[in-house]
Amino acid sequence: MNTPPPRLSYATLDAWRGIASLMVVCFHTAGVHALHHPELKDRGIFWLAQFGWLGVQLFFVISGFCIANAAAISQARDPGVGSFFVARLRRIFPPYWCALLLTTLPLVVMQLRGAGTAETAGMLTGGNIFWNLTLTQLITKTPSIVAVSWTLCFELAFYLLVGGALAAFGKRLGVRAMLRALHGLTLLCLIAQLIFGDAVPYPFCMWAQFGFGVLVYDALTDPKSREPRVWAAVLALATLVLITTRDFYVANQPYRLSMVVTLLFAALLVGLHRFDTLTGAHRALRGLSVIGGFSYSLYLTHHYLLRIGLQIFERLRLPDPGGLVGLLFAIAFSVATAAVFYRFCEKPFLKKRPTKSL
Repeated sequence: MNTPPPRLSYATLDAWRGIASLMVVCFHTAGVHALHHPELKDRGIFWLAQFGWLGVQLFFVISGFCIANAAAISQARDPGVGSFFVARLRRIFPPYWCALLLTTLPLVVMQLRGAGTAETAGMLTGGNIFWNLTLTQLITKTPSIVAVSWTLCFELAFYLLVGGALAAFGKRLGVRAMLRALHGLTLLCLIAQLIFGDAVPYPFCMWAQFGFGVLVYDALTDPKSREPRVWAAVLALATLVLITTRDFYVANQPYRLSMVVTLLFAALLVGLHRFDTLTGAHRALRGLSVIGGFSYSLYLTHHYLLRIGLQIFERLRLPDPGGLVGLLFAIAFSVATAAVFYRFCEKPFLKKRPTKSL
């Protein structure tokens, strides 16, 4: 058996997860708060919060980095790919199922009380529940019960693609061959989007964001090699050609802005890694790192919890100049309750490692 490559550490990665999750939470919280108070929509933080959806792009890059790392470790440790898939499925599904239950139960109660709508009734059909349980609702074009779970559909598909590359190339030819296959897929997706625009199907329409995370891993694990730099130049050039000649929407998001943020964030992760030990120990980042540690739970539950937080705030009748107090109250409520969710619904399913997992 090959000697496993060293696990590539990135001390500030949890801080970046914390930033990404708070961006998304702020985006949704501000949107719901402003829906009930339209006068807040164009004010300060509410205007800025409309760009919080870009946190999803940060998550995809981080995920690509981490899964490439996990696949490289699996290449040397396990002759098959079974453990790789089991670890990925174990990571994503149990907490998601708990969040799905948390979101579904109130809908069921509403239906039983006769307070439901045609939309909620459609969500609670046996078929739709099955597609949501298996994260295949994007394939069947059925509504997501957990509002943010559409991104998990992409994540699951990306895991399968990486696992396929690991099985087809990595186990026989090594990590370098697997990474070449994944970089090649990123290039093909960019070319396809240059030609076909928003007609590129799921999940390849958003693979490039994940693929740049794979590129970050490649660049950091083999910094003296010329090949990762060549791939970086080719993929960056293809991205620049794409975003300067085409502009369309993918998953209701402007693709040009998505890719600009993806490209800049990937470059930032590579550039800052040399200072990782220093910045990772900085006191200012500790709070963000703590939130990043349960960012998956926060991401899964915040869309449901923020509404409860806003309702509680409205009943307290506290002064809310500019809407900022209500916004911060709902965000704090979402973070605090997500930490409880993490303790009971995510942490028990995490695989313990002798060293810190990415």
